Amino acid sequence: MAINYWELEDEELIPLIKAGDDNAFSLLYVRYSNLLFRHALSMLKDEEEAKDAIQDVFTALWEKHEELEIRGSVSGYLYIATRHAVLKILQNGKRSEEFIATLIRISETQESTADAEVQVKELAAIIEAEVAKLPRKMREVFLLSRKHHLTHREIAQKLNLSEYTVKRQTSNALTILRKTLGNLVSIMMHLI
Repeated sequence: MAINYWELEDEELIPLIKAGDDNAFSLLYVRYSNLLFRHALSMLKDEEEAKDAIQDVFTALWEKHEELEIRGSVSGYLYIATRHAVLKILQNGKRSEEFIATLIRISETQESTADAEVQVKELAAIIEAEVAKLPRKMREVFLLSRKHHLTHREIAQKLNLSEYTVKRQTSNALTILRKTLGNLVSIMMHLI
């Protein structure tokens, strides 16, 4: 009796994928690749890099299909895997500011599965702790820039500083925070 894959729920596909069923894997790809691509594109702002991220997610999924264990929803697992792939691309590239901004955005999101939510909160706490260690004025400039999305000019006006000072303080904050990226990356890897 042939399996009608289209009638199967995501959770029913996983044991089939684990057993090496490439039809089940293909269906999972069809169901999620476009959604995950848009998710990756929203973070990367580059179509080729977003395609690479999705390719990495599904390649890794297939390569480790025999030991695949998904706690929670399949969609949650795939979204977290996509975030990890995006962070890996940002970390390996020359886009450190975007990497930090993406980490902060991810730490503030509510899209996580129950298991990952705790880890995302831990990540947010680590980021907040590192930001809290910045000198007071630098921290204030950094938060207005990254959390409140103000321009250098707007921050300069608000804090009665020169734009050059704001730019320098933001750059210095990023330099300090980059020193913690290695630890943050290893934490993010445990999310999937």
